[in-house]
Amino acid sequence: AEDSTDPDVKAKELKLASDAYRKAAAAYRGLVDKYPDSEYAPDALYAIAACHTYIAEALTDETAKQKEMAAISAAYKELAENYPQSEHAAAAFMSVGNDYYNQAAAPDLSGDEKTKLYKLSLENYRQALHVPGIDGKTRATLEAYIRETEELLAKDTYSAGAALVPVDADIATKKANAPKAIPYFKEVIDTLPNTDYADLSYVQLGLCYEYLEDWENAENAYGALIKKYTDENGNQYADSYKASYIVRGYIRIVVYDITVSSNPAKAGDRV
Repeated sequence: AEDSTDPDVKAKELKLASDAYRKAAAAYRGLVDKYPDSEYAPDALYAIAACHTYIAEALTDETAKQKEMAAISAAYKELAENYPQSEHAAAAFMSVGNDYYNQAAAPDLSGDEKTKLYKLSLENYRQALHVPGIDGKTRATLEAYIRETEELLAKDTYSAGAALVPVDADIATKKANAPKAIPYFKEVIDTLPNTDYADLSYVQLGLCYEYLEDWENAENAYGALIKKYTDENGNQYADSYKASYIVRGYIRIVVYDITVSSNPAKAGDRV
């Protein structure tokens, strides 16, 4: 039969469907609790999350919807923790990672709190990538999430270092603050090497050494970035705008003119 367009009938249908999903979720819950070592336990947890998803989609009350979202999160977290090698583990780890990512958007969080949540998010995304049999679409989504989250983490650390040696500061201030700024840029390079901010950090690192008149380390910092975009035969990658700037000798232009290419999804976009 076709879905009714009468609001009262439609509401009744949704209520019946929600009740059915709740009963199904309870039955799956009973299976997990009674037979946690069963090969079907991870499937049951995945089904619990699906049931609460269907219920949430039918709700208009935000408080009730959030309650269902919490149940979804709990099911996926249990699945990720207890059955990390199951066929549904990648989806579970990704869901847990999304929860941490979205929590980082909460107002009034300190920088350290945001950083901790982003790191937890990354940890779960990376675990998801190692689940056996992960499908291509999920892998591509996870890789995009990892890149975006890494850029957010790198930006905060990079910005802390850059604030110590601002462009408009006098040379005496830059020289005095360079030793304090250097560890920030090194941290980005060491821990988040595939980000745009890591490339910017190489340049900032070189500039800091210039302020300190440490020419050897300045050259090494610039050279490391050039090497990053150079193949084994000594050829710069044609599609590397960063390398082309440096090869032309415009080291400082990279800091001021480069546009960070990442476009992180807003917290809350990941579901």
